[in-house]
Amino acid sequence: MKTRVDIIKIFKKLKNIEPHLILILILIAFYIFLFTSISFMSYFSFEPGNELCVQHRYIWVMSQGRIFNGILEYEQGFRAAHFYMVFWLFLPIYIIFPTPLTLLFLQTFLLATGAIPVYLLAKKKLNSKLAGIVFAICYLLYPAVQNINLFEFHSIAIAIPFLLWSFYFIEKNDIKKSILFIVLSLLCKETVVFVVILLGFYILIKNRNKDYRLGLIIIFLGSFWAFFTLFVMYPYTYDGNNYFNSWAWRWDHLGVTSSEVVVNFIKNPIYAFTSGSPEKKIEYLIALFFPLGFLSLLNPGTLLIVVHEFILHLSSSRPMPYSLGFHYSALLIPFIFISAIYGTRFICSKFKLRFVLYLILFLILITSLISNIQFSLAPISSYDDKLNDIINFKISDHNKLLFEIINTIPKNSSLTVQTALCPQISRVKRIYVLHNYIANHEGLYKNETLDYIILDKTKSFNLPMEEVDAFIENTSNEFVNVSSVEGIFVYKHK
Repeated sequence: MKTRVDIIKIFKKLKNIEPHLILILILIAFYIFLFTSISFMSYFSFEPGNELCVQHRYIWVMSQGRIFNGILEYEQGFRAAHFYMVFWLFLPIYIIFPTPLTLLFLQTFLLATGAIPVYLLAKKKLNSKLAGIVFAICYLLYPAVQNINLFEFHSIAIAIPFLLWSFYFIEKNDIKKSILFIVLSLLCKETVVFVVILLGFYILIKNRNKDYRLGLIIIFLGSFWAFFTLFVMYPYTYDGNNYFNSWAWRWDHLGVTSSEVVVNFIKNPIYAFTSGSPEKKIEYLIALFFPLGFLSLLNPGTLLIVVHEFILHLSSSRPMPYSLGFHYSALLIPFIFISAIYGTRFICSKFKLRFVLYLILFLILITSLISNIQFSLAPISSYDDKLNDIINFKISDHNKLLFEIINTIPKNSSLTVQTALCPQISRVKRIYVLHNYIANHEGLYKNETLDYIILDKTKSFNLPMEEVDAFIENTSNEFVNVSSVEGIFVYKHK
């Protein structure tokens, strides 16, 4: 009888859910299905590489009992120089499903749920459920969101929904929930601290004549976490190295150390911004702002929260930070959407005609569709083909064989593999990416002993095949070929 009463209560609660929100949930479910399927197909086709391998390596080692991995220690094969404490939240799920596929699913699921705070914020600020729906659809179509989703796995992607939720609860003046999501955002990666600190200052300025406690609390949280991760844990974990100097190479046209980079940037910012490919940098900005009709530019206040991210990306001479195919735009996405919502409200406040809002919503739907087709790695125009690929997907016989060989390798082994094989075989005692090992086997890895070398010559390498062959030849006295089939080679230490 009690069970029946509980079921009736659940149905009553479901009846109270807004139909508009149900539509958003259906779209989110479709997004999760589609992008999880694409990510899984990529995994079973051995397409993901170093990024998924590194991140999976952290959580796998944590699941083996070293729960402080990535914070208090590192493996020489994976000096990723970041702190991914969000893995503590994932660990219970991962222990039940110990595979890289778990990370790919969680990334897709959490990214998709970012559409909910976008919907709620747009509905609240524009006083329109339709506006909430349109902005949520634009979020799910946003090329940067989709491309990050398909670029293996990055914990910084998880910060996108967390930051959106934190801003929504800040707007609702819900201090406890906003702080909760701020803390969750900080756990994703140490670089989030700068966004959090600037968000705190934004709240202080916005509420300068009101309650300033929330702004101060957020600034304190960001500052404490910055001090702890960048000035305490990083030097302790990475042999006393300076965090900022470790990443100065991305701006090597401005100097060798971080202080040189900053000084030379101040002296000649034009040179910094025009280095690399100015055309690609302009295309990057268009790909970020055009999907929402450049509405974000009408509310620069919230964009200033991530102004440092724009400066870092656009002043680099390396192409990755200003390329939409990577994860670097993650921290920009929440504030581009927040700014666009506020920019829409600004226009509507000037004209005070409902028709203006509907016109804006129609235009950003069009620009979102155009941008998706132009810039997304999985454009909506390809969904028919993608769905057909998902329905008919089969692991090739070669890849089945490769998985079988991988499964024969003892879990307590130390080995090196090419990048393409790394995620699938990362649950071993120690693993080295082949091109790194070849470059450092007489230096950094000189005292490291390998049990296996595994190669698949039908897959891509990060270095010329001649170098791979030379390495195998030079180590022939130490290793014996125990398997050679369909271009897959396994060498075992004698």
